[in-house]
Amino acid sequence: MNYEKILQENWLNNKIFTIQMGNFAKYLKPVLEKRLKDKEILGDKYEPPLDIIEYHLNDPEYGTKVITDDYLNEICEFLFFIMVVSIHTTSQHFTSALYDFAGRPELWDDIYEEQVRIDKECNGELSSQHINKMVKLDSFVRESLRTYDSVFNPVPHRCLESYTFKNGMTIPKGRIVQTYLMDIHYNTTAYGPEPRSFLPYYGLENKFLASRTDKNYFIFGSGRHACPGRFFAVNEIKIGMHKLILNYHIKTPSGKIEKKIHSGPLASPPVAGLIFENRKK
Repeated sequence: MNYEKILQENWLNNKIFTIQMGNFAKYLKPVLEKRLKDKEILGDKYEPPLDIIEYHLNDPEYGTKVITDDYLNEICEFLFFIMVVSIHTTSQHFTSALYDFAGRPELWDDIYEEQVRIDKECNGELSSQHINKMVKLDSFVRESLRTYDSVFNPVPHRCLESYTFKNGMTIPKGRIVQTYLMDIHYNTTAYGPEPRSFLPYYGLENKFLASRTDKNYFIFGSGRHACPGRFFAVNEIKIGMHKLILNYHIKTPSGKIEKKIHSGPLASPPVAGLIFENRKK
């Protein structure tokens, strides 16, 4: 093993990361300072932007009145972490959706025909309007996200005030809580007597988009703290699947639905291979 080469590569990666963070901080600092100044001047009339920066500024644990170098470094690291996690989770769900599609031959023709029609309409140049027309694919992606099978949402939340439910259970102030997805995504009231079955057109039939949040679909959270990147993430998955479905017959080696990998309460896409066969043009 060439330890000298490894050390050189690590040094280079750290240097690149430091330069990137420095550029990030340079552009972010005036934005943060302007927001703090606007808050001070406008008071209750201040209309906060709905974004991750404002969320961080308003967090009681991380809020500030002065943008110091230490605070700037902290928020840059936080935002960089969010970006990396976003890329990872989108890739995971895109992969999982491919496996869900590959293992269900009864859906292939129907979803493929929609992609062919849209491809002809846009002449291969997708716009947001064309992506919005992928209603069957959107419904399929929504169902793939719903049945991803993680037990809980991996993003923890701190209870800022003590809260008591109707059944008398109380969450004390300061307690860290996580959302139990199984109870939400597999409830019989919304999804019928067999909620674990794959319902590819549930979203289409009920006019629920894959990016829309509600009490029975919590993959992106809910309310004012719902994932702000959910529209972008869903469109990325749809575009990727659209292009692959147009060009390839996608199937699993076994011809069956492959099982996801579970690590404790969290799920990951299957590790079995996928077969991509060129479509005849």
